[in-house]
Amino acid sequence: MVLYILDMNRFEQSKYCTELSKHKKHHAAGQYLLRRALGEEAYEQAEFAKNEHGKPYIVGTPIHYNISHSGQYVVLVTANSEVGVDVQEKKSLRMDAIARRFFEKEEWQAYGEANGEEEREKLFFYIWCRKEAYGKYLGTGLNTEVLQTNVLVEIENVQFIEYEAVEGYQISICCGKDENIEEVISVFEGL
Repeated sequence: MVLYILDMNRFEQSKYCTELSKHKKHHAAGQYLLRRALGEEAYEQAEFAKNEHGKPYIVGTPIHYNISHSGQYVVLVTANSEVGVDVQEKKSLRMDAIARRFFEKEEWQAYGEANGEEEREKLFFYIWCRKEAYGKYLGTGLNTEVLQTNVLVEIENVQFIEYEAVEGYQISICCGKDENIEEVISVFEGL
């Protein structure tokens, strides 16, 4: 499994960024990372499709991928089996209201028992990123099943990997138990 991280500030200054809207820039950055991961020829020949919930995949290949973006970062994970990734900028949100509405009972309890505001914020983003990554792993998004799953405990056949080297951001990957991050690539070359 390989994790690619792209700083949008660098991407927006590159020749690859010609889009005007923020959403289109993030989409273009995700496609740039995917093209880089697969290689130009494989990317051009790939047949892309979406599952019934809208999760994209490459037809007829053992390569699985997932893309996420938040704030100034876009991340891509490629793996040999299903994978989901979420990146979240740790910015001010209505954390209590979101946690009360969307966290499973034990998650809500752990969140409520966190020691101080800093610990609550850290736990909030930890849980929320795991939920998003799990929904993307399943290919369903944040449906009822995902929201009712406690992501603080072990879930059968999956694991969560946290990557916190980007200051101010939480990155969670949900993947099969046999997957490991083999490489982390911060993409700057070629921009």
